[in-house]
Amino acid sequence: MDNATYYAYYVPEIRVTVREALDDLDAYIAEEGPFDGVLAFSQGACLAAMHLVRHSVEHPSATPSFRCAIFIACPNVYDLSAFVERGEFRCLNPKTDGHPIKIPTVHIWGERDWLNEQSQGVSELCEPSMATVFVHDGSHEVPKSSGKSRLAGSVKAMRKGITLAAL
Repeated sequence: MDNATYYAYYVPEIRVTVREALDDLDAYIAEEGPFDGVLAFSQGACLAAMHLVRHSVEHPSATPSFRCAIFIACPNVYDLSAFVERGEFRCLNPKTDGHPIKIPTVHIWGERDWLNEQSQGVSELCEPSMATVFVHDGSHEVPKSSGKSRLAGSVKAMRKGITLAAL
């Protein structure tokens, strides 16, 4: 990384900031929602995924907060109870935690992204029949028009996910 300034919703190593970010997101959804979907990049995607997991655990019979989710370059999703209550950094694992995200999802990441394995792991936390994956030839980025195949592939994946949500 360079010496540029970066802004963040939370500092992963500081538990209270994660809880506050999730609580802020919950409050925003309650006040401004409902929403058909969420599109998020990197740490924002992780926050949205953690929200969906927390909502499904705390309110298993409730309607999900979103009808679909689009995650671009999403890092690992943490086990919130282990993280917030005990300070343990345990990533959710589909082999032990199943598929807690049960809405149509789209997962987009670059094959040269240093988070590509984490993004793939997040895709595996989602209901397989409703998860669409697109891997482009770029790095940790939102695909843009300078890479037409990146952008076209991303849009095609997003359309599929939105169609699965029947929006």
